[in-house]
Amino acid sequence: YQPWRLVGCGLLLLLILAHSTTGADLKERARAALLLEKPNGSASCKVQQPQPCPPSKFRSASGECNNFNHRFWGARGDAFIRLLQPDYADGRLKPRTSIGSHALPTPDFVVSQLQRSVDEKAIHPHITAMLPAWGQLLAYDLVQILSPNSRYRCCRNQTAADETQDDVVQCYVRMGEGCREYKRSIPSHDPANCEFHYRDQMNAASGFLDGSGLYGTTEKEITALRTFLNGKVDTAACLRCNEPGAIGALHTVLLKEHNRIADQLAKLNPEWSDTTLFYETRRIVMAQIQHITYNEFLPILLGSQITNNPDLRLENGGYFSGYSSANRAGIFAEVAVGAIPAFLTMLPPDMYNDSMSAEILLSSPAMQQTFIPDHASFNDEWTPISLAIQRGRDHGVPAYHKAINLCEKRFGKPFGSKLSFDDMQYFGLGQGKREVLENMYQDPEDIDLLIGGLMETPALGTVFGPTLSCLMAIQFANMRSSDRFWYENDLPPSSLTLPQLQAIRRVTLSGLLCETKDVSRAQPKAFIREDPYLNARLNCEQLGGLDVSAWRSEQDDVVEEYMQEEQPTPPEFEELNMELISSAINKAKTKLNERKRQEYEAWVRQGGIDAKSPDGTAASFSKANRNALIIANTSLFYELATNEIVNSLHTLRRRKRQVFDNNLGGFTSDDFSNALQSVDVNQFITGSISPINLEPQCENLEAPCDTTTPFRTLTAHCNNLRNPELGQSLTVFARLLPAAYDDGISQPRSLSVTGAPLPNPRSISSLIHPDISNLHTRYSLMGYYKEYNPTCNPSIVTEFATAAFRIGHSLLRPHIPRLSVQHQPIDPPLLLRDGFFRTDNFLQPGLVDEISRGLVATPMETLDQFITGEVTNHLFEDRRIPFSGFDLIALNIHRGRDHGVPSYNNYRALCNLKRAQTWEDLGREIPPEVIARLRRIYAHVDDIDLFPGGMSERPLQGGLVGPTFA
Repeated sequence: YQPWRLVGCGLLLLLILAHSTTGADLKERARAALLLEKPNGSASCKVQQPQPCPPSKFRSASGECNNFNHRFWGARGDAFIRLLQPDYADGRLKPRTSIGSHALPTPDFVVSQLQRSVDEKAIHPHITAMLPAWGQLLAYDLVQILSPNSRYRCCRNQTAADETQDDVVQCYVRMGEGCREYKRSIPSHDPANCEFHYRDQMNAASGFLDGSGLYGTTEKEITALRTFLNGKVDTAACLRCNEPGAIGALHTVLLKEHNRIADQLAKLNPEWSDTTLFYETRRIVMAQIQHITYNEFLPILLGSQITNNPDLRLENGGYFSGYSSANRAGIFAEVAVGAIPAFLTMLPPDMYNDSMSAEILLSSPAMQQTFIPDHASFNDEWTPISLAIQRGRDHGVPAYHKAINLCEKRFGKPFGSKLSFDDMQYFGLGQGKREVLENMYQDPEDIDLLIGGLMETPALGTVFGPTLSCLMAIQFANMRSSDRFWYENDLPPSSLTLPQLQAIRRVTLSGLLCETKDVSRAQPKAFIREDPYLNARLNCEQLGGLDVSAWRSEQDDVVEEYMQEEQPTPPEFEELNMELISSAINKAKTKLNERKRQEYEAWVRQGGIDAKSPDGTAASFSKANRNALIIANTSLFYELATNEIVNSLHTLRRRKRQVFDNNLGGFTSDDFSNALQSVDVNQFITGSISPINLEPQCENLEAPCDTTTPFRTLTAHCNNLRNPELGQSLTVFARLLPAAYDDGISQPRSLSVTGAPLPNPRSISSLIHPDISNLHTRYSLMGYYKEYNPTCNPSIVTEFATAAFRIGHSLLRPHIPRLSVQHQPIDPPLLLRDGFFRTDNFLQPGLVDEISRGLVATPMETLDQFITGEVTNHLFEDRRIPFSGFDLIALNIHRGRDHGVPSYNNYRALCNLKRAQTWEDLGREIPPEVIARLRRIYAHVDDIDLFPGGMSERPLQGGLVGPTFA
């Protein structure tokens, strides 16, 4: 008897019967494992040094390199891992036997006794046949057990000519009438380790939920499935698609979904190759299988109490952070042969028919429990459950009683005491089931794990009893946390984008069936039977499938939506010719050289700034390095050249208006400056002025990004792999709104919209930001340093740098409090002005501890427009000259104008607040008394600078800042 002869006998045997041949890629590993079992077998074993795994966006067919550190973990050919110590008769490799001198009951006897104890016609009141069918689909994906390829017949009475001792050793049969052929499962071992403790069986499937049952576990199988046209697959080449029954129907549905998605991706991204289309589509189908399994299948199978565990609960938004390369990937032996076969007991007879379809799976109920399928294929050979029992004993899977406390303490006996059948009541087994087990097994400690688990009464909301539910929960939790390619992970380059992830999260099995046209109507919850109130059938128009628009490939690398807005085409000017540009460049060179001369003469005549003066102290904060100076000096030349070009254009346009009686359309400075964006002036630059050439750096900014390094670069180069320069040091600030300069180029905003001069920043600071203390009722001085937002765009916007993130100035107290060990105030406190650059203060004994206690125990200031005079009058102050310090708030306002930051009112509109037309329009966000002060100093509501405007707003409920800065 050869197991492969059962291929045409029915879909169930394919799941659990051994394949007759071992793949060529696995033979060497199996041979090495068999040699290790022999005495001194480790002497001939050679440790295999794994090759490094390259970064990849897509999974390998076999599951190799899922874990960078352990190439073969969870891959095809890996050994089943274990939850419990194996129970072999000799402690190493002989199949499990009874704890006494009696023999274990044969699997056929156990199954026949179980079948007599159940109503084989009883149907499940709530579950559809789709649930065991999906469970079987997962079994194909996760488990494939092999047996030796030998012509030796174990049940023969006579000795065969080609019999070898190894053939006899691999037999595990009960001789005599009714003997059923069985050769032991092929073992495996860790190629990086030659130690042998006990036999571990080989899993020829990958240990990840990766669609390998659908696409194949080798590149050869994947190649045979592909059409090599637009990323599609040939369903006729799918062996399981042609099988009768549920498994063939589900494989066909999923491959039709593959072709549907490939078609849509090809239309969406016509530049993609066939290979890209295939692997992107395969990745999407895998993600759908994973999502349906954990979002719909497991909550029905295990119940909400178990699936609400963080290890199984899917993320509602964002990414999953539970993956670790230290987690051992793989399928547990106890699950492979002691839990997954339980789905076979729920399969209705229709599962074997050629007419099986997705429609029938949705409308047919699952069986309550049946142990012998009503099908002629199983009359003379192994039935699925009997073979699973035989496999469990062969694999050394411990008896049932050793697994009952895996997840929770359900039963305990004193050490060394004997288990009795009366104890079965504590396992959730009623009197009737206890008697059935007692008729089959002579000792309760002989009960097979699968049988004991199937006899348990399911908890409310679950399909199986506590033991099987526990085993499956452990397996699916481990499968998620050990899979580097898990669809919720944020591990580039294999991770999905957030829009793609959200699209996957909207997928349902019913919607998928509708998209493949396999059903016209379906209940929203495909694994639960139709209910007119809670799960009524809907038309497919109401059950959407996957939207692939999030997979559109962008040709231009962009980052944020506000950076993707289409910009108007700059106007063209006939006057903007090469002669005008060349003349402007020459004038700019002259002005730049003149400026350098004047700066040098001023330095010779007056000297530099005193390093100890307030100006020198402030300047030290903003001291530029050499490369920053090179960029700044070159930028200054471009600025001068731009001004010359714009001034020349203005002059020409003014003359033409005089000649043509003002019939020319009006153009603003912004129009001119926008037109210059497409002009390359480098061709006119010669001599001492040249394009930017930075000094050599420690980093090679021209080299490609290293995607494998776990460390940041010093300059933040390559933080973003798509845009390596994004967020890099020595780059310009981004902007939320276009710059607002008086001349459209570089002159800081100085005029009101009324034409009058803007108020002096120092006057604004004195009037709008007086020194008034309002202590916050909740947050301490240390609290505001702990806010971190990982979704922040790394390109800092200038509004953030010059205004929004300077809110901390309002939180400062005028002095740093000091507390004793008894938490009593110590006088005098340390004034801020006495702490600026005077570290000798901290050398006083115990001062650091006193300040630390004071910071923790003292409330911070409320975030409002009031700011301590320590930073508005005494910043970097020279002690010998009273009030010689800087005004930090005036500096904030002045810097905002220098950077071309538009007025506060523009940002109100950006943040969906009402754009103020009158002073009264500010009343919703700003208190009346503050509006009165603003009105005294600003001529118009459009003149208010961003910093004082944002700081004057009332804080949002539960927050520190107002709506604009928020």
